[in-house]
Amino acid sequence: MEKNYRKSRVAKRLRVYPDELLEWVGRSPRSDVLTRLGITPREYQQWLQASKGTWISAAQYYLIRFTHRQHLADLLGKAWEDFFIAGDKIEVPGLKYPLSASDLRGLWLHTQKISSLSAQLGQATRENERLAETLEEMEKRARFYRDQLVLEARFGWMLNRITAS
Repeated sequence: MEKNYRKSRVAKRLRVYPDELLEWVGRSPRSDVLTRLGITPREYQQWLQASKGTWISAAQYYLIRFTHRQHLADLLGKAWEDFFIAGDKIEVPGLKYPLSASDLRGLWLHTQKISSLSAQLGQATRENERLAETLEEMEKRARFYRDQLVLEARFGWMLNRITAS
């Protein structure tokens, strides 16, 4: 279902109005900013002159909005509603400080390690249970043989007393 949502979102065209463009990009943005947004300077000027707005691809619309607000929901959808980009870091809801790329990588590795260790814990628990059962069986056998030894010793003592008299 997610795949169809993304396809339809990319295929859509959205209307952008000059006042939105002025707020998001500015009256005369640098050419490198426009290039990053996939817009030519001439095209941008035409968009600003269209009083009823201009229809642009949804991808461009969301990219322009994201560039202005640094709000990940603008690019990735509602699931990313409270996530923001702050410079080269990402602000995650519930955390006191933004995460850098190395922090995110570290969290990912930590999560993978936890997953791996939980699988190993499951294996170790099963092995421990198996060994506990084996130990219990061995203790049963030891009790049996100890009891047998006591019985044989008593039987031998009785035979010894009988034959000695």
